[in-house]
Amino acid sequence: MRKRSIAVLSIIALAVTGITGYAVYNSNRVVPAEVRTREIEKGDITATLLSSGKITSENSKSYFGSNLLVKEVYVKVGDRVEAGTPLVAFDTTDLETAVKQAEIQKSSASLQRASAADATATARKTKSTMESQLSAAKAALAASERAVEEAKKNLVNTELVDTIIEEIKTTGVPADTVPAVTDPALSEEDVKLLNSENFKIIIQEIIKQNELSTVISSLSQALAQVPAVSDSQVKLLDNSIRAADLALTTARNRLVSAKGVLTAEFPGIITYVGAVEGSYATVQTAAVTVKDDRTVYVAVELVQNDALKVSPGMPAKITYGGKEYSGSLSYLNPAATSTQSPLTGVSVSSGEPTLGAKVKVDSPQGMIIDFSADVEITLDERTDVVSVPVEAVIFKKGGITTVFTVENGIATEREFEAGLSSVSAVEVLSGLEAGAMVVLNPPEGLASGEAVNVK
Repeated sequence: MRKRSIAVLSIIALAVTGITGYAVYNSNRVVPAEVRTREIEKGDITATLLSSGKITSENSKSYFGSNLLVKEVYVKVGDRVEAGTPLVAFDTTDLETAVKQAEIQKSSASLQRASAADATATARKTKSTMESQLSAAKAALAASERAVEEAKKNLVNTELVDTIIEEIKTTGVPADTVPAVTDPALSEEDVKLLNSENFKIIIQEIIKQNELSTVISSLSQALAQVPAVSDSQVKLLDNSIRAADLALTTARNRLVSAKGVLTAEFPGIITYVGAVEGSYATVQTAAVTVKDDRTVYVAVELVQNDALKVSPGMPAKITYGGKEYSGSLSYLNPAATSTQSPLTGVSVSSGEPTLGAKVKVDSPQGMIIDFSADVEITLDERTDVVSVPVEAVIFKKGGITTVFTVENGIATEREFEAGLSSVSAVEVLSGLEAGAMVVLNPPEGLASGEAVNVK
């Protein structure tokens, strides 16, 4: 019995010794890293730039009223319209009335100006005639006075003559009331003087002078009463005509610009209707908005590194609603902005300058404007080239690229010259050959010459 116990204990001791030895052996043995590999192949490679943006109409316009009463609204949101389709009709009665009133005001101003011109011409003609008559009367008076003086030179008793002249001038006594030559108070010489031809001439001229003085006085008074129109008054009336003409032009322009009926300028879809029949459409609120959903683009914002890679004309693929659309990069903004995009109108919160770009969609049927879409711009393409999966490439400083190749269970790090890169592969210009197996996502710490276990 004792011998059997000893034998059992010996077997257990040998087993423990074996297990311990195996553990020590395994602890000193390096376990190969498990890796996944893929074969380097030849094929096509395409470099793309991924972005996203808002689906935007190339042609979009909001139509506004001019504080006019909406008479009728012809469309509703969702309606498709063609160029020339009526959208909203306005009541332009007030504008038409304003034009008529302005026409009347201009006509009245013109009539006042014409009347003033006629009055001025008549007054000037009348004044000219009176001035000529006055000048002739004054000339006749002067001639009469000279005739009297000349006749007085041949008379002896000029004192008597002067007395009679003064009386005639004062009282206007006619010639036949001159003292008779038979008056006993007169001397023989006085009678002779009164009967002389010179005295008769003097009496006739004095009476004529009285008449001429009356004429001159009347003409002078009449001249003073002739209405005068100054140049400033005429200019004032001219200004009235110009003001009335300006008011008429303004009223007509407003009638034309207001347009009794708003019509679509291009084909599209109605995306907004703010006009309400019976209310006034103002310049602050759009009456109708039309967007062309047949000519659209995706507005994207590119950071500097991406913007430097692209140029107009590059083909693009647009993904929206699970469907792919073809297109191309059609426009780049001339300047970057770090505040607000001129294409999308959204603020750039990061503060990093971005460049707005348009990716035109060739056939946008099914797209909804103002929704977002993903964009893949094709930067370059290579056909039938050697490439390695991008998850196998190790990118190091200085632009160095390497991969781990596997042959006979040994991993070897190899440097190669990279060419075009895509989201899935990198072109090999030199340093690697098709058919070699490369490690995908090399584990950290993997060293060249190390054994690996390929899954």
